Amino acid sequence: MFFSKLAFALSTFIGLAAIQGSYGQPTGAVAAVAAVPPAPPGLSFLYSLNCTLGTQIPVGTGPRGTRIVIPIVGGTFQGPKLKGKILNLGADWALSSTSTSGAESTVNVDTRYQLVTDDGANIFIQTRGMLPSQTRGNRSTKSSS
Repeated sequence: MFFSKLAFALSTFIGLAAIQGSYGQPTGAVAAVAAVPPAPPGLSFLYSLNCTLGTQIPVGTGPRGTRIVIPIVGGTFQGPKLKGKILNLGADWALSSTSTSGAESTVNVDTRYQLVTDDGANIFIQTRGMLPSQTRGNRSTKSSS
């Protein structure tokens, strides 16, 4: 068994070495394929989400900033092919970072919550991002997941 694995590894190495030309540059068909850039992925609208938030829970200040937890207690989402509700079991673990001058500079959001579609499928969502800090007003962010 050991020798068959070794033979496979050597044949793979020799095959890769044969593809490489002088100075390790691809040659022939490999070079032609490598020259074609990949197409960018397509994006399409999935859904809009409206969530209900609970009362903020101050966790405290640590070496990386001040943390608050904002419970996500419900809501709905709807799109062309998908709709349902947000379950009462998520939160945003927000961290306000402090600059060297003492002013808040950014808020790092880290949300985790659960959706359930009208046909019963469960979808776990986790988003992360950074927002400029605000002292008052509403914040919104686009999902990064």
